[in-house]
Amino acid sequence: MTFRLANSKDLPALETMYAKIADNLIKNNIKIYWSAYYPYADFEEFDIKNQNLYVLEENENIIGAFCLTPSHEKANQISWKHQTENAFYISKLGVNIENLKQGVGSKLITHAKQIAKQNGAETLRLFVVDINTPAIKLYEKNGFERASDKTQEYLEFYDVTLTEFGYEFKL
Repeated sequence: MTFRLANSKDLPALETMYAKIADNLIKNNIKIYWSAYYPYADFEEFDIKNQNLYVLEENENIIGAFCLTPSHEKANQISWKHQTENAFYISKLGVNIENLKQGVGSKLITHAKQIAKQNGAETLRLFVVDINTPAIKLYEKNGFERASDKTQEYLEFYDVTLTEFGYEFKL
């Protein structure tokens, strides 16, 4: 298995992988409103351009991906346990559905922790929709602690309010 920064040649495989993830979420009644559009839409213009998107490959196939950034638009909406200005944020973590239950999610998180620490972060944080039980279990299994409060965001297109928990890991 190899970790690397994503590039524009990865876009078709990433689009397919995230569309399958979105379909699997729907099939399992986990309504976090991922689609073929989100989280994929920002990959080329923002995440690849800014070198925030990492992929995990096995036999030249992408089996997982995540974004890692030094800021997050919702960061100030949470009362974090570990108050620091040196935090990184993991987002858009996805595991190819053919590779579920194989430890890929934990490998992605371990790599994100290493990159964040190498870049001077003291804490790794993330946001997860409150009904995404598989993701919550993954994060807690990997040592993340839930913050005491949560965020809410109204998605007008779907006419629904998403509730997200903040989770953090002290590096």
